[in-house]
Amino acid sequence: MPLGVISVLDPTALDRETTSTIPLTLTARDQASDPRASSLIIYVDLDDINDNTPLFSPASYSASVLEVCGLACLHVHQLFS
Repeated sequence: MPLGVISVLDPTALDRETTSTIPLTLTARDQASDPRASSLIIYVDLDDINDNTPLFSPASYSASVLEVCGLACLHVHQLFS
């Protein structure tokens, strides 16, 4: 794995709908005979992607427009299956 790259074993575990920010603890250690280390917490903000299929209720709609009616004549009808 290259240095400076952060990867996730299971990307599906990062779900913006359940967690918007995750804490990431970064620890640096030296390789001296008396090793020293320092840590800090980085907060990673997750972006939301459109990963959910839209749901409509009802599942189907029908619309009709009269041929000569102006702006206020759109009629929407629900179709139930």
